[in-house]
Amino acid sequence: MDFKGQKLSEIFYQFTVVIFAIISFLLGYIFGSFRLMMLTYGAGVALAFVISVPDWPYFNQHPLTFLSVSSRPDDFFAPKTEKQSTPVKPAPAKKKSKRAA
Repeated sequence: MDFKGQKLSEIFYQFTVVIFAIISFLLGYIFGSFRLMMLTYGAGVALAFVISVPDWPYFNQHPLTFLSVSSRPDDFFAPKTEKQSTPVKPAPAKKKSKRAA
């Protein structure tokens, strides 16, 4: 699933759950049945699960393109040998200015 497919899946999931929450509340209120309300909401969550969780081909319309492997020198992964380095001279110390008191 690509990034745009993930976003679309999330939108489908949220839309389905909210719509079924409203429908289940109204059915439960009209018929006075908590059981009917919970069964309707559970069916909505199950439907949202079936719509959004599997990696349907519809969610793969924008495939990711990765960079190709660049050619590397053969010794890229070889252990580094110690090179002759020149010693670094320390920076001169700053002189403190004397103030007349």
